[in-house]
Amino acid sequence: MKLGGDAKIVRILHLSDMHLGNWPAGFGWLLDKRVLGVFTQHVRRRSRQDYGTVERLMPLVERVNPDVVVCTGDLGSIAEPSEFERALAVLKPLAERYGERFMYVPGNHDAYVGHQRNRTALEQTCLELNGFGRDTFPCERVFDNVRFIMVDAAAPMPPWKSGGLVADDAKQRLEAMLQRQREDGERRVVVCHFPMVDYYGGSLGWRRKINIENDLRQWANDGRFDVLLCGHLHKPFIWKKDGWTQICAGAMTITRHVAVVDINETIECKFMKI
Repeated sequence: MKLGGDAKIVRILHLSDMHLGNWPAGFGWLLDKRVLGVFTQHVRRRSRQDYGTVERLMPLVERVNPDVVVCTGDLGSIAEPSEFERALAVLKPLAERYGERFMYVPGNHDAYVGHQRNRTALEQTCLELNGFGRDTFPCERVFDNVRFIMVDAAAPMPPWKSGGLVADDAKQRLEAMLQRQREDGERRVVVCHFPMVDYYGGSLGWRRKINIENDLRQWANDGRFDVLLCGHLHKPFIWKKDGWTQICAGAMTITRHVAVVDINETIECKFMKI
């Protein structure tokens, strides 16, 4: 994979927030945050979720014929191991087909609680989909003239928060990646579950934002990267400002959308119903 030379269009299929929620095993969930996740998944969203999008995903991939497939997290709702198993049944064929051109970053619901069995399930999912564990984030992959920088900000949070956390050492490595001089013609895409702005271009607020929200905006304004692919906010939308673009794919099983992003000298995005 070589940077530079004549730029070709790189097509990205971006999906997010599958929320393939399962009921948790045992009764321990009644004593922690998972009570909230179960209520949200099986009561509040019950009438809005369309799991038929899972069956319609592969035919869509065939029609779109992307160069790269990106999943920006929230595979389940409470980080239950059975949720990861359900998501792997959908995504593992894509990971095997696309190899390093398939990228997954965890969302806050993928690290919903810090129990060992949940952490182990997430770690195994990263290994099976990306070929590496969570301690490798942030990391880079390159396809043609596009450099993808993958960021993991998923961490257990108290019930009143759904934000993201990038540790200090990971932030330093991310900043070093973004400060490097670009190759000739290089485009940079940050892949992270969490947005840096909301639908209106403002902060997500203390409950939902990533702790490096301001840093991401500063790096974007400084021209350190061109695109942020994210999820978290379930409505699909695009925000463009001063040379950078944020694309939120929406929630695949709730708003029934994915994003198709074409990158070369320009950045074009369309949302497709699934």
